[in-house]
Amino acid sequence: MKKKTASIFIIFSLLTAFCMPSLASAALNSNSPEIMDFEDKEAGTGLSNGNGWTLTLGTGTHRVEYVQDPLDPQNQVLDTYCAAAKQDTNVIYEYSSYTSGKAVFDFNYMLTRSVGNDAQFRLISSKTEKFAVDSQNGSWKYRIGGGTWVTVPDKTAAVNTWYHITIVLDPDTDEISFWLDGDPVLQNADSGIDITNINKFQIYNRCTAISNSKSVYFDNIRSRYYGTEINAEPIFNLMNSEKIIKLGETLEMDFTGRVIDTDGDSVTLTSDAGTMNGNILSYTPDSAGAKTIHVTADDGKETSVYTMTVNVIETVELTVTGGANGTVTPSGVQEVEKGQQVTITATPDDGYAIESIQYNGMEVIGYTEGEKSYQTPALNSDSTVAITFTALKSKEEVIPFTATFNGSEGDRSFGTVFATVSLGSALEEYGILFSKTELEMDAFTQDAAGVFVGKAVAAANAKGQYGIKFTGNLEAGTYYTRAYAVYTGGKIVYGDRIVPIVIP
Repeated sequence: MKKKTASIFIIFSLLTAFCMPSLASAALNSNSPEIMDFEDKEAGTGLSNGNGWTLTLGTGTHRVEYVQDPLDPQNQVLDTYCAAAKQDTNVIYEYSSYTSGKAVFDFNYMLTRSVGNDAQFRLISSKTEKFAVDSQNGSWKYRIGGGTWVTVPDKTAAVNTWYHITIVLDPDTDEISFWLDGDPVLQNADSGIDITNINKFQIYNRCTAISNSKSVYFDNIRSRYYGTEINAEPIFNLMNSEKIIKLGETLEMDFTGRVIDTDGDSVTLTSDAGTMNGNILSYTPDSAGAKTIHVTADDGKETSVYTMTVNVIETVELTVTGGANGTVTPSGVQEVEKGQQVTITATPDDGYAIESIQYNGMEVIGYTEGEKSYQTPALNSDSTVAITFTALKSKEEVIPFTATFNGSEGDRSFGTVFATVSLGSALEEYGILFSKTELEMDAFTQDAAGVFVGKAVAAANAKGQYGIKFTGNLEAGTYYTRAYAVYTGGKIVYGDRIVPIVIP
Protein backbone atom coordinates (compact mmCIF):
# COMPACT_ATOMS: atom_id res chain seq x y z
CA MET A 1 0.00 0.00 0.00
CA LYS A 2 1.39 3.68 -0.11
CA LYS A 3 2.32 4.83 2.84
CA LYS A 4 2.53 8.26 4.28
CA THR A 5 4.32 9.30 7.38
CA ALA A 6 3.31 11.34 10.35
CA SER A 7 -0.18 9.97 10.41
CA ILE A 8 -2.64 7.07 10.49
CA PHE A 9 -2.93 4.92 7.38
CA ILE A 10 -6.20 3.15 6.62
CA ILE A 11 -5.69 0.08 4.45
CA PHE A 12 -8.78 -1.65 3.06
CA SER A 13 -8.69 -5.23 1.82
CA LEU A 14 -9.97 -5.34 -1.76
CA LEU A 15 -11.76 -8.61 -1.17
CA THR A 16 -13.49 -7.20 1.89
CA ALA A 17 -14.24 -3.89 0.28
CA PHE A 18 -16.12 -5.50 -2.59
CA CYS A 19 -18.16 -8.05 -0.66
CA MET A 20 -20.49 -10.13 -2.84
CA PRO A 21 -24.01 -10.77 -1.52
CA SER A 22 -23.94 -14.05 0.40
CA LEU A 23 -27.41 -15.44 -0.24
CA ALA A 24 -27.32 -17.85 2.65
CA SER A 25 -30.83 -19.27 2.54
CA ALA A 26 -30.33 -20.93 -0.84
CA ALA A 27 -27.85 -23.61 -1.89
CA LEU A 28 -25.00 -22.60 -4.16
CA ASN A 29 -24.90 -24.45 -7.46
CA SER A 30 -21.75 -26.58 -7.29
CA ASN A 31 -21.05 -25.91 -10.97
CA SER A 32 -20.76 -22.17 -10.48
CA PRO A 33 -17.27 -20.69 -10.15
CA GLU A 34 -16.09 -19.36 -6.84
CA ILE A 35 -14.51 -15.92 -6.61
CA MET A 36 -11.63 -15.43 -9.04
CA ASP A 37 -9.19 -13.05 -7.39
CA PHE A 38 -6.04 -14.38 -9.16
CA GLU A 39 -3.91 -14.00 -6.02
CA ASP A 40 -2.55 -17.56 -6.29
CA LYS A 41 -1.46 -17.14 -9.91
CA GLU A 42 2.13 -16.62 -10.97
CA ALA A 43 2.70 -13.10 -12.29
CA GLY A 44 3.47 -13.06 -16.01
CA THR A 45 1.63 -16.34 -16.68
CA GLY A 46 -1.78 -16.25 -18.27
CA LEU A 47 -5.09 -18.00 -18.77
CA SER A 48 -5.17 -20.91 -21.19
CA ASN A 49 -7.91 -22.81 -22.96
CA GLY A 50 -9.55 -25.57 -20.95
CA ASN A 51 -11.25 -26.03 -17.58
CA GLY A 52 -14.14 -23.89 -18.75
CA TRP A 53 -12.02 -21.13 -20.29
CA THR A 54 -11.97 -20.25 -24.00
CA LEU A 55 -9.57 -17.55 -25.24
CA THR A 56 -9.63 -15.86 -28.63
CA LEU A 57 -6.79 -13.42 -29.17
CA GLY A 58 -5.96 -11.16 -32.09
CA THR A 59 -2.56 -11.03 -33.74
CA GLY A 60 0.48 -9.27 -32.31
CA THR A 61 1.07 -9.08 -28.59
CA HIS A 62 -2.49 -9.71 -27.47
CA ARG A 63 -2.38 -11.37 -24.08
CA VAL A 64 -4.40 -12.40 -21.06
CA GLU A 65 -2.15 -12.73 -18.04
CA TYR A 66 -1.84 -12.15 -14.31
CA VAL A 67 -0.11 -8.90 -13.31
CA GLN A 68 0.28 -6.61 -10.32
CA ASP A 69 -2.53 -4.14 -9.71
CA PRO A 70 -1.08 -0.81 -11.00
CA LEU A 71 -2.72 1.00 -8.07
CA ASP A 72 -1.88 -1.58 -5.39
CA PRO A 73 1.23 -3.73 -6.06
CA GLN A 74 0.19 -6.10 -3.25
CA ASN A 75 -2.88 -7.11 -5.26
CA GLN A 76 -2.77 -9.31 -8.40
CA VAL A 77 -5.31 -8.93 -11.21
CA LEU A 78 -6.19 -10.25 -14.67
CA ASP A 79 -4.84 -8.13 -17.55
CA THR A 80 -6.65 -8.35 -20.90
CA TYR A 81 -4.57 -6.55 -23.54
CA CYS A 82 -5.34 -5.81 -27.19
CA ALA A 83 -2.54 -4.72 -29.47
CA ALA A 84 -3.86 -4.47 -33.04
CA ALA A 85 -6.49 -2.29 -34.66
CA LYS A 86 -10.02 -3.71 -34.70
CA GLN A 87 -8.93 -7.02 -33.23
CA ASP A 88 -10.39 -8.50 -30.09
CA THR A 89 -9.12 -9.99 -26.88
CA ASN A 90 -11.92 -12.35 -25.86
CA VAL A 91 -12.06 -14.34 -22.63
CA ILE A 92 -15.08 -16.62 -22.10
CA TYR A 93 -15.89 -18.80 -19.10
CA GLU A 94 -18.54 -21.46 -19.63
CA TYR A 95 -20.44 -23.28 -16.90
CA SER A 96 -23.72 -25.11 -16.37
CA SER A 97 -26.78 -23.04 -17.23
CA TYR A 98 -29.62 -22.37 -14.81
CA THR A 99 -33.37 -22.01 -15.26
CA SER A 100 -34.66 -20.82 -11.89
CA GLY A 101 -33.53 -18.69 -8.99
CA LYS A 102 -31.55 -15.51 -9.05
CA ALA A 103 -28.07 -15.28 -10.57
CA VAL A 104 -25.66 -12.72 -9.19
CA PHE A 105 -22.51 -11.55 -11.01
CA ASP A 106 -20.02 -9.02 -9.72
CA PHE A 107 -16.46 -7.99 -10.49
CA ASN A 108 -13.94 -5.17 -10.25
CA TYR A 109 -12.93 -3.39 -13.44
CA MET A 110 -10.35 -0.79 -14.52
CA LEU A 111 -9.82 0.80 -17.95
CA THR A 112 -6.46 2.37 -18.85
CA ARG A 113 -7.58 4.32 -21.92
CA SER A 114 -10.88 6.18 -22.19
CA VAL A 115 -10.73 6.91 -25.94
CA GLY A 116 -10.40 4.14 -28.52
CA ASN A 117 -10.83 1.08 -26.30
CA ASP A 118 -14.17 -0.70 -26.30
CA ALA A 119 -14.31 -2.86 -23.16
CA GLN A 120 -17.32 -5.01 -22.29
CA PHE A 121 -18.55 -7.64 -19.86
CA ARG A 122 -21.24 -9.88 -21.38
CA LEU A 123 -23.62 -12.54 -20.07
CA ILE A 124 -24.49 -15.13 -22.73
CA SER A 125 -27.03 -17.93 -23.19
CA SER A 126 -25.55 -20.38 -25.68
CA LYS A 127 -24.48 -17.88 -28.37
CA THR A 128 -27.00 -15.14 -27.59
CA GLU A 129 -25.99 -12.08 -25.58
CA LYS A 130 -28.50 -11.39 -22.79
CA PHE A 131 -26.92 -8.45 -20.94
CA ALA A 132 -23.76 -6.41 -21.43
CA VAL A 133 -21.95 -3.53 -19.73
CA ASP A 134 -19.65 -1.32 -21.82
CA SER A 135 -17.22 1.53 -21.13
CA GLN A 136 -15.89 3.64 -23.97
CA ASN A 137 -14.88 7.27 -24.53
CA GLY A 138 -15.40 8.15 -20.89
CA SER A 139 -18.99 6.91 -20.48
CA TRP A 140 -20.78 3.80 -19.19
CA LYS A 141 -23.41 1.97 -21.22
CA TYR A 142 -25.53 -1.17 -20.93
CA ARG A 143 -27.82 -3.10 -23.25
CA ILE A 144 -30.35 -5.89 -22.91
CA GLY A 145 -30.62 -8.74 -25.38
CA GLY A 146 -28.14 -7.22 -27.83
CA GLY A 147 -30.37 -4.19 -28.34
CA THR A 148 -29.56 -0.48 -28.26
CA TRP A 149 -26.86 0.75 -25.93
CA VAL A 150 -28.20 2.93 -23.09
CA THR A 151 -25.84 5.50 -21.55
CA VAL A 152 -25.74 5.55 -17.75
CA PRO A 153 -26.44 9.17 -16.73
CA ASP A 154 -24.14 11.09 -14.36
CA LYS A 155 -21.45 8.38 -14.45
CA THR A 156 -17.98 8.88 -15.92
CA ALA A 157 -15.71 5.99 -16.90
CA ALA A 158 -12.43 7.46 -15.67
CA VAL A 159 -9.15 5.77 -16.55
CA ASN A 160 -6.88 4.15 -13.96
CA THR A 161 -9.79 3.87 -11.52
CA TRP A 162 -11.27 0.69 -10.08
CA TYR A 163 -15.04 0.32 -10.45
CA HIS A 164 -17.30 -2.33 -8.93
CA ILE A 165 -20.14 -3.81 -10.99
CA THR A 166 -22.98 -6.02 -9.69
CA ILE A 167 -25.61 -7.65 -11.95
CA VAL A 168 -28.61 -9.65 -10.66
CA LEU A 169 -30.73 -11.67 -13.09
CA ASP A 170 -34.05 -13.34 -12.16
CA PRO A 171 -35.12 -15.89 -14.82
CA ASP A 172 -38.42 -16.49 -13.01
CA THR A 173 -39.51 -12.90 -13.68
CA ASP A 174 -37.04 -11.96 -16.46
CA GLU A 175 -36.02 -8.97 -14.34
CA ILE A 176 -32.54 -7.40 -14.26
CA SER A 177 -30.86 -5.27 -11.57
CA PHE A 178 -27.57 -3.49 -12.20
CA TRP A 179 -25.36 -1.53 -9.76
CA LEU A 180 -22.38 0.57 -10.84
CA ASP A 181 -19.92 1.38 -8.07
CA GLY A 182 -22.66 0.94 -5.47
CA ASP A 183 -25.26 3.12 -7.21
CA PRO A 184 -28.38 1.41 -8.65
CA VAL A 185 -28.76 1.79 -12.43
CA LEU A 186 -31.54 -0.78 -12.91
CA GLN A 187 -33.76 -2.06 -10.09
CA ASN A 188 -35.83 -5.17 -10.93
CA ALA A 189 -36.28 -3.88 -14.48
CA ASP A 190 -38.37 -5.98 -16.87
CA SER A 191 -35.91 -7.15 -19.53
CA GLY A 192 -38.60 -8.10 -22.02
CA ILE A 193 -36.57 -11.17 -23.00
CA ASP A 194 -35.99 -14.72 -21.76
CA ILE A 195 -32.95 -14.61 -19.47
CA THR A 196 -32.86 -18.30 -18.53
CA ASN A 197 -30.04 -20.67 -19.37
CA ILE A 198 -27.22 -18.14 -19.15
CA ASN A 199 -24.09 -20.28 -19.20
CA LYS A 200 -21.20 -17.98 -20.15
CA PHE A 201 -19.64 -14.72 -19.17
CA GLN A 202 -17.32 -12.92 -21.56
CA ILE A 203 -14.58 -10.32 -21.07
CA TYR A 204 -14.10 -8.37 -24.29
CA ASN A 205 -11.46 -5.74 -25.18
CA ARG A 206 -11.15 -4.20 -28.65
CA CYS A 207 -8.72 -1.56 -29.91
CA THR A 208 -10.37 0.69 -32.49
CA ALA A 209 -6.92 1.70 -33.80
CA ILE A 210 -3.39 0.40 -33.32
CA SER A 211 -2.54 3.55 -31.38
CA ASN A 212 -5.28 2.62 -28.93
CA SER A 213 -3.62 -0.58 -27.68
CA LYS A 214 -4.20 -0.78 -23.96
CA SER A 215 -4.92 -3.01 -20.98
CA VAL A 216 -8.26 -3.60 -19.29
CA TYR A 217 -7.98 -5.10 -15.80
CA PHE A 218 -10.44 -7.38 -14.00
CA ASP A 219 -10.42 -8.77 -10.48
CA ASN A 220 -12.66 -10.60 -7.99
CA ILE A 221 -15.02 -12.03 -10.63
CA ARG A 222 -17.96 -13.87 -9.04
CA SER A 223 -20.83 -15.77 -10.57
CA ARG A 224 -23.37 -17.43 -8.27
CA TYR A 225 -26.88 -18.89 -8.51
CA TYR A 226 -29.49 -19.26 -5.78
CA GLY A 227 -33.00 -20.45 -5.09
CA THR A 228 -35.95 -18.09 -5.34
CA GLU A 229 -36.18 -17.27 -1.63
CA ILE A 230 -33.06 -15.26 -0.93
CA ASN A 231 -31.69 -12.57 1.32
CA ALA A 232 -28.55 -10.72 0.36
CA GLU A 233 -26.11 -9.56 2.99
CA PRO A 234 -25.09 -5.87 2.88
CA ILE A 235 -22.30 -4.93 0.48
CA PHE A 236 -19.46 -2.59 1.52
CA ASN A 237 -18.71 -0.63 -1.64
CA LEU A 238 -15.37 1.02 -0.83
CA MET A 239 -12.15 1.25 -2.82
CA ASN A 240 -8.68 1.15 -1.28
CA SER A 241 -8.25 4.32 0.77
CA GLU A 242 -5.70 6.19 2.88
CA LYS A 243 -6.44 8.42 5.84
CA ILE A 244 -3.88 10.62 7.59
CA ILE A 245 -4.33 11.73 11.18
CA LYS A 246 -1.98 12.72 13.97
CA LEU A 247 -1.85 10.74 17.17
CA GLY A 248 -4.37 12.27 19.57
CA GLU A 249 -6.65 13.64 16.87
CA THR A 250 -9.92 12.01 15.78
CA LEU A 251 -10.41 10.02 12.60
CA GLU A 252 -13.92 10.29 11.12
CA MET A 253 -15.22 8.02 8.36
CA ASP A 254 -18.60 8.51 6.70
CA PHE A 255 -20.14 5.28 5.37
CA THR A 256 -23.19 7.06 3.93
CA GLY A 257 -23.86 5.64 0.46
CA ARG A 258 -20.97 3.16 0.83
CA VAL A 259 -23.08 0.23 2.10
CA ILE A 260 -25.84 -1.18 -0.09
CA ASP A 261 -28.41 -3.95 0.42
CA THR A 262 -29.82 -5.38 -2.80
CA ASP A 263 -33.05 -6.37 -1.00
CA GLY A 264 -33.65 -2.83 0.23
CA ASP A 265 -33.37 -3.85 3.90
CA SER A 266 -32.46 -1.25 6.49
CA VAL A 267 -28.81 -1.63 7.53
CA THR A 268 -27.31 -0.88 10.95
CA LEU A 269 -23.57 -0.26 11.35
CA THR A 270 -21.52 -1.07 14.45
CA SER A 271 -17.79 -0.96 15.16
CA ASP A 272 -15.51 -2.77 17.62
CA ALA A 273 -13.37 0.36 18.08
CA GLY A 274 -14.24 4.01 18.45
CA THR A 275 -17.88 5.05 18.25
CA MET A 276 -20.42 4.67 15.44
CA ASN A 277 -23.06 7.41 15.28
CA GLY A 278 -25.41 6.39 12.49
CA ASN A 279 -23.11 6.08 9.46
CA ILE A 280 -20.22 8.06 11.00
CA LEU A 281 -17.31 6.23 12.61
CA SER A 282 -15.20 8.28 15.05
CA TYR A 283 -11.91 6.83 16.30
CA THR A 284 -9.31 8.53 18.50
CA PRO A 285 -6.14 6.44 18.91
CA ASP A 286 -4.42 6.67 22.28
CA SER A 287 -1.10 5.11 21.27
CA ALA A 288 1.10 4.43 18.26
CA GLY A 289 1.25 1.04 16.54
CA ALA A 290 -0.86 -1.27 14.37
CA LYS A 291 -4.60 -1.40 15.11
CA THR A 292 -7.48 -3.36 13.58
CA ILE A 293 -11.04 -2.07 13.35
CA HIS A 294 -14.04 -4.16 12.27
CA VAL A 295 -17.20 -2.42 11.05
CA THR A 296 -20.24 -4.70 10.88
CA ALA A 297 -23.26 -4.08 8.64
CA ASP A 298 -26.44 -5.88 9.81
CA ASP A 299 -29.72 -5.94 7.83
CA GLY A 300 -31.52 -7.97 10.52
CA LYS A 301 -30.97 -11.25 8.66
CA GLU A 302 -27.40 -11.27 7.41
CA THR A 303 -24.22 -9.44 8.37
CA SER A 304 -20.99 -8.52 6.62
CA VAL A 305 -17.78 -7.25 8.17
CA TYR A 306 -15.44 -4.58 6.86
CA THR A 307 -11.86 -4.84 8.21
CA MET A 308 -9.49 -1.89 8.44
CA THR A 309 -5.81 -2.17 9.30
CA VAL A 310 -4.76 1.06 11.02
CA ASN A 311 -1.17 2.13 11.53
CA VAL A 312 -0.92 4.91 14.11
CA ILE A 313 2.29 6.90 13.75
CA GLU A 314 3.64 9.40 16.25
CA THR A 315 5.22 12.57 14.85
CA VAL A 316 7.66 15.27 15.93
CA GLU A 317 8.35 18.72 14.48
CA LEU A 318 11.56 19.75 12.73
CA THR A 319 12.03 23.49 12.20
CA VAL A 320 14.52 24.36 9.43
CA THR A 321 15.68 27.97 8.94
CA GLY A 322 18.08 29.41 6.39
CA GLY A 323 19.78 32.80 6.36
CA ALA A 324 20.10 35.24 3.48
CA ASN A 325 22.23 34.54 0.37
CA GLY A 326 21.24 30.90 -0.05
CA THR A 327 18.38 28.42 0.00
CA VAL A 328 17.55 25.43 2.18
CA THR A 329 15.22 22.54 1.30
CA PRO A 330 12.99 21.68 3.06
CA SER A 331 12.43 24.83 5.09
CA GLY A 332 10.01 25.87 7.79
CA VAL A 333 8.20 23.47 10.13
CA GLN A 334 8.16 19.84 8.99
CA GLU A 335 6.14 17.03 10.56
CA VAL A 336 8.29 13.92 10.71
CA GLU A 337 7.61 10.37 11.81
CA LYS A 338 9.26 9.85 15.18
CA GLY A 339 12.61 8.07 14.86
CA GLN A 340 13.14 9.05 11.21
CA GLN A 341 15.96 11.13 9.73
CA VAL A 342 15.60 14.11 7.39
CA THR A 343 18.05 15.17 4.67
CA ILE A 344 18.38 18.93 4.25
CA THR A 345 20.00 20.52 1.19
CA ALA A 346 21.64 23.95 1.58
CA THR A 347 22.69 25.74 -1.63
CA PRO A 348 24.64 29.03 -1.34
CA ASP A 349 24.08 31.79 -3.89
CA ASP A 350 26.95 32.61 -6.27
CA GLY A 351 29.83 34.12 -4.34
CA TYR A 352 28.68 32.68 -1.02
CA ALA A 353 29.40 29.62 1.08
CA ILE A 354 27.83 27.98 4.10
CA GLU A 355 28.97 29.72 7.24
CA SER A 356 27.48 27.27 9.71
CA ILE A 357 24.96 24.46 10.18
CA GLN A 358 23.55 24.14 13.68
CA TYR A 359 21.45 21.23 14.96
CA ASN A 360 19.60 22.06 18.16
CA GLY A 361 22.04 24.93 18.69
CA MET A 362 25.19 22.83 18.25
CA GLU A 363 27.42 23.51 15.23
CA VAL A 364 27.77 20.63 12.75
CA ILE A 365 31.25 20.12 11.27
CA GLY A 366 32.43 18.22 8.22
CA TYR A 367 30.22 19.61 5.44
CA THR A 368 31.98 20.34 2.13
CA GLU A 369 32.10 23.06 -0.49
CA GLY A 370 29.33 23.41 -3.09
CA GLU A 371 25.76 22.19 -2.68
CA LYS A 372 25.43 20.66 0.77
CA SER A 373 23.33 17.78 2.04
CA TYR A 374 22.98 17.39 5.79
CA GLN A 375 21.16 14.46 7.37
CA THR A 376 19.78 14.87 10.86
CA PRO A 377 20.09 12.18 13.53
CA ALA A 378 16.99 10.11 14.29
CA LEU A 379 14.36 12.60 15.46
CA ASN A 380 12.76 11.55 18.73
CA SER A 381 11.69 15.02 19.87
CA ASP A 382 11.04 18.45 18.36
CA SER A 383 14.30 19.72 16.85
CA THR A 384 15.79 22.66 14.92
CA VAL A 385 18.30 23.10 12.11
CA ALA A 386 19.66 26.59 11.40
CA ILE A 387 21.89 27.33 8.38
CA THR A 388 23.68 30.61 7.61
CA PHE A 389 25.69 31.74 4.58
CA THR A 390 28.72 34.02 4.23
CA ALA A 391 30.45 35.77 1.32
CA LEU A 392 33.49 34.01 -0.13
CA LYS A 393 36.76 35.84 0.50
CA SER A 394 37.99 37.68 -2.58
CA LYS A 395 41.67 37.83 -1.57
CA GLU A 396 44.10 35.06 -2.35
CA GLU A 397 45.71 33.70 0.78
CA VAL A 398 46.42 30.54 2.76
CA ILE A 399 46.68 30.67 6.55
CA PRO A 400 48.45 27.86 8.47
CA PHE A 401 47.23 26.44 11.76
CA THR A 402 49.89 26.37 14.48
CA ALA A 403 48.34 23.24 16.01
CA THR A 404 49.30 19.87 14.52
CA PHE A 405 48.37 16.27 15.19
CA ASN A 406 50.59 13.16 15.23
CA GLY A 407 50.40 9.49 16.14
CA SER A 408 50.96 6.02 14.77
CA GLU A 409 49.00 3.36 12.88
CA GLY A 410 50.52 -0.07 13.29
CA ASP A 411 54.23 0.24 12.56
CA ARG A 412 53.83 3.57 10.74
CA SER A 413 53.96 7.02 12.31
CA PHE A 414 52.12 10.03 10.88
CA GLY A 415 51.64 13.74 11.29
CA THR A 416 48.76 15.96 10.15
CA VAL A 417 49.05 19.66 9.40
CA PHE A 418 46.11 22.06 8.90
CA ALA A 419 45.48 25.34 7.07
CA THR A 420 42.71 27.59 5.74
CA VAL A 421 42.63 28.69 2.10
CA SER A 422 40.57 31.47 0.48
CA LEU A 423 37.96 29.77 -1.71
CA GLY A 424 36.61 30.91 -5.04
CA SER A 425 36.61 30.10 -8.73
CA ALA A 426 40.23 31.32 -9.07
CA LEU A 427 41.57 28.65 -6.69
CA GLU A 428 43.20 25.79 -8.62
CA GLU A 429 45.30 23.85 -6.08
CA TYR A 430 46.28 23.86 -2.41
CA GLY A 431 48.17 21.74 0.08
CA ILE A 432 51.16 21.56 2.48
CA LEU A 433 54.93 21.55 1.75
CA PHE A 434 56.96 19.10 3.89
CA SER A 435 60.71 19.06 4.57
CA LYS A 436 63.13 17.22 6.89
CA THR A 437 65.51 20.19 6.66
CA GLU A 438 64.75 23.49 8.34
CA LEU A 439 64.69 26.18 5.66
CA GLU A 440 64.49 29.94 5.67
CA MET A 441 61.05 31.36 4.78
CA ASP A 442 62.14 32.63 1.35
CA ALA A 443 63.79 29.31 0.48
CA PHE A 444 60.84 27.10 1.54
CA THR A 445 59.07 26.81 -1.85
CA GLN A 446 57.65 24.06 -4.09
CA ASP A 447 60.82 23.79 -6.22
CA ALA A 448 63.33 23.78 -3.33
CA ALA A 449 65.55 20.72 -2.95
CA GLY A 450 64.30 18.17 -0.40
CA VAL A 451 60.77 19.65 -0.29
CA PHE A 452 57.84 17.25 -0.73
CA VAL A 453 54.56 18.70 -2.10
CA GLY A 454 51.48 17.33 -0.31
CA LYS A 455 48.61 18.30 -2.65
CA ALA A 456 45.08 18.18 -1.22
CA VAL A 457 42.91 15.58 -3.00
CA ALA A 458 39.73 16.11 -0.94
CA ALA A 459 37.75 19.37 -0.99
CA ALA A 460 38.13 21.84 1.83
CA ASN A 461 35.06 22.51 3.91
CA ALA A 462 32.87 25.55 3.37
CA LYS A 463 35.23 27.68 5.46
CA GLY A 464 38.26 26.65 3.39
CA GLN A 465 39.70 24.47 6.16
CA TYR A 466 41.72 21.41 5.15
CA GLY A 467 44.38 19.04 6.49
CA ILE A 468 47.22 16.99 4.96
CA LYS A 469 48.35 13.74 6.58
CA PHE A 470 52.00 12.66 6.10
CA THR A 471 52.80 9.00 6.73
CA GLY A 472 55.08 6.21 5.52
CA ASN A 473 58.60 5.14 6.35
CA LEU A 474 59.42 8.37 8.16
CA GLU A 475 62.28 8.74 10.58
CA ALA A 476 61.27 9.94 14.00
CA GLY A 477 62.06 13.57 14.61
CA THR A 478 61.06 17.11 13.77
CA TYR A 479 59.88 18.03 10.26
CA TYR A 480 58.94 21.42 8.83
CA THR A 481 55.79 22.40 6.88
CA ARG A 482 54.45 25.36 4.99
CA ALA A 483 50.95 25.84 3.52
CA TYR A 484 50.53 26.84 -0.13
CA ALA A 485 47.81 27.59 -2.69
CA VAL A 486 47.79 28.05 -6.48
CA TYR A 487 45.38 30.50 -8.13
CA THR A 488 44.48 31.25 -11.76
CA GLY A 489 47.50 32.00 -13.92
CA GLY A 490 49.80 29.85 -11.82
CA LYS A 491 50.07 32.38 -9.00
CA ILE A 492 51.46 30.59 -5.91
CA VAL A 493 50.66 31.91 -2.43
CA TYR A 494 52.48 30.58 0.65
CA GLY A 495 51.60 30.65 4.32
CA ASP A 496 53.22 33.36 6.42
CA ARG A 497 54.91 30.94 8.81
CA ILE A 498 56.70 27.61 8.93
CA VAL A 499 55.02 25.10 11.23
CA PRO A 500 57.17 22.33 12.76
CA ILE A 501 55.68 18.89 13.44
CA VAL A 502 57.16 16.00 15.42
CA ILE A 503 56.88 12.53 13.91
CA PRO A 504 57.05 9.99 16.79
